[in-house]
Amino acid sequence: MSCHGDESGVELSDGDALTWAELAEVLKPLAQSDRLLVMASCSGGNPGLTRALALAGATYGYVFGSNTDPKIGVSFTHSCLAWSVLYNGLIEKGVTPQSARTSINRMNEVVKGDFVYRRWDGKAFRRYAGKPKSGTLSN
Repeated sequence: MSCHGDESGVELSDGDALTWAELAEVLKPLAQSDRLLVMASCSGGNPGLTRALALAGATYGYVFGSNTDPKIGVSFTHSCLAWSVLYNGLIEKGVTPQSARTSINRMNEVVKGDFVYRRWDGKAFRRYAGKPKSGTLSN
């Protein structure tokens, strides 16, 4: 999902704002434990999203996003590069905890975006933050 985001939710292309709880309800019909949710937005890695998903019973196997402050953001060009790294890593190695960790680490090596993922373990979303921000590209 590509959109604007902040610590409380997302803004859609038509200008409508959704809280994390509202977004979780919208995404609930698509949720399955063998699916990924990729939030290509500022604050897409915010824990408020996965809390809302869990409360709504909308459990995705993995939720990927950036914890970057919306005031700083990840530029569109850098976002495209970072998500390409994720998609290529998961296509090449399959979707496993190890391939997700490797992909997040690579994303953070290339772009300063504080990329994270949370994985559903059957009871809760568990966070993997990746290596510290060391990206060579910044805004």
